Amino acid sequence: VEAREEVLLCIYCFPEFFLTVLFCLVFTEEPEIDLDVALRTSIVAKAGEDVQIMIPFKGRPAPSVTWRKGEKNISSDPRYNIQNTESSTLVDIPQVTRNDTGKYVLTIENGVLDTPSESWAAVTTKCSNTSFKITGLSEKTSFFFRVLAENENGLGEPAETAEPVKASEVPGPIRDLTMKDSTKTSVTLSWSKPDYDGGSIVTEYIIESKLKDTQEWSHASISKVCENEVTKLKELSVVEFRVAAKNEKGLSDWVHTAPITVKDYVITPEADISEIVGGQITVRIGHNVHIELPYKGKPRPTISWLKDNIPLKESEQVRFKKTESKLSLNIKNVKKENGGKYTLILDNLVSRKSYAITVITLGPPSKPKGPVRFDEIKADSIIMSWDAPEDNGGGEITSYSIEKRETSQTNWKMVCSSVARTTFKIPNLVKGTEYQFRVKAENRYGVSPPLNSVDVIAKHQFRPPGPPGKPVVYNITSDGMTISWDAPIYDGGSEITGFHPDHDGGSRISSYLIEMKQKGSDHWIEAGQTKLLTLTINNLTENTEYEFRVRAKNDAGYSEPREAFSSVIIKEPQIEPTADLSGITRQHITCKAGNNFTIDIPISGRPVDVYCLFRI
Repeated sequence: VEAREEVLLCIYCFPEFFLTVLFCLVFTEEPEIDLDVALRTSIVAKAGEDVQIMIPFKGRPAPSVTWRKGEKNISSDPRYNIQNTESSTLVDIPQVTRNDTGKYVLTIENGVLDTPSESWAAVTTKCSNTSFKITGLSEKTSFFFRVLAENENGLGEPAETAEPVKASEVPGPIRDLTMKDSTKTSVTLSWSKPDYDGGSIVTEYIIESKLKDTQEWSHASISKVCENEVTKLKELSVVEFRVAAKNEKGLSDWVHTAPITVKDYVITPEADISEIVGGQITVRIGHNVHIELPYKGKPRPTISWLKDNIPLKESEQVRFKKTESKLSLNIKNVKKENGGKYTLILDNLVSRKSYAITVITLGPPSKPKGPVRFDEIKADSIIMSWDAPEDNGGGEITSYSIEKRETSQTNWKMVCSSVARTTFKIPNLVKGTEYQFRVKAENRYGVSPPLNSVDVIAKHQFRPPGPPGKPVVYNITSDGMTISWDAPIYDGGSEITGFHPDHDGGSRISSYLIEMKQKGSDHWIEAGQTKLLTLTINNLTENTEYEFRVRAKNDAGYSEPREAFSSVIIKEPQIEPTADLSGITRQHITCKAGNNFTIDIPISGRPVDVYCLFRI
């Protein structure tokens, strides 16, 4: 016997013989629709909406299901999508029209009313009393039992139960009993069905009520679904309610409410977006967005949506739905432009609340930001660069791909498909050939549209160099000074000898021109040329203020000039005279008359005057 939770006690009176107890497994149960499902007698839908009706049922063996619209069997009609399981049926009517209006009838049957086949199984052959406890019975299954007496001559005739017996008991208590609504004369209660139905379908729910501080309960209502409105109540009375589930065995334990004041309640409109983490929803382009939110409010609030602060309207792609307790926003086949800020507004004239939800679309990035720059052009290679896409598609840019084509041809050839940075050197070009290049960005969701370059010829691009570094003047005397400048940051991609400017123009620097002029004059004159980073200029006029600038030169010409930080006055610097006596180690020097002696004392200072040594 298969182990089950249910127990049944069967007692028969026989002489003191060994008894054989048998039961007949008749696994049958009449089909029944689950009345705990809150079905409405009518469904109202807008044209173009999808309608789904799901109905749970019970029965063993599993019932067959038939749907009819009027007198027509629609089970095989392609207009309707019907899905059946052993415990439920679902009919889906997509994009309803006026022709779908009508009465729909569900029929379930499993032939239990026919004579069931019998299959007897022995429970025990060692029963010595006239009573026996049978365990391991299946819930919701009807059984026949029979008992046979046995002696040394064999088995006697069986005594059978006249009617099938079902192992069942009263259901468990209901769950989640709450007040759903209240008016001046009524209270609406809602609850959830019991966790355990006692092995028999719950047929109805009993609601009773009493005034606060009284003892006597009175019948209030009967409901076949998990919701009920108790009417004809007195305004401002304080009432307690209790609800019990009922099956064929009886009532469950009662579940009580707290005292409820009968009156019109005002409930601030509110939606629960706690399931939307951070107020953000991410969705792949081409997929669907489904936002479903519980809400409440009394009076019942009106519902509206904004997209980026602009009223959002329904369309073939965007649909709104709402029930008494839930609202939803559905967007089919999401596109890039469907991303953004969505604002839900609930307004019931008492209060107005809004909730922001950000939809982030995930897809390929936008094309790289242009234009394509050619940082270096040579006869056999080109260095090109670009900027990252303004929109990364919701995913990190993983690489760039570069393609090229000769302008005389239409087919593109891959140069590199895994460029990590926004600059790349394209090698192996044919001198004098005109090319076009394009760049695509890639993330985990796909590849962007291409960014195309202008046409470019692979050849040396000679041009004047960039200006040298900022000149610095030092070692100023009464008739000269020295000027120098800094090394460059970029050599232009060509070998440079001597001083390197910021850019050599693609051609070797040949010399550097230093020019000067008196301050206030517009006439620059050449002060000298050099291939080095420094130059000393002499034969300048003392006490005259000069300005200096430097130009770099290559085969294409001179660069723009780079001027010194400030003008310079040519004059001897004023330095206080000093004498260094640290080298004299003795204070007394002995010398014979007629001999010479020498004392070396380093001195400094400008201008140079006459130095005298006095004897004290």
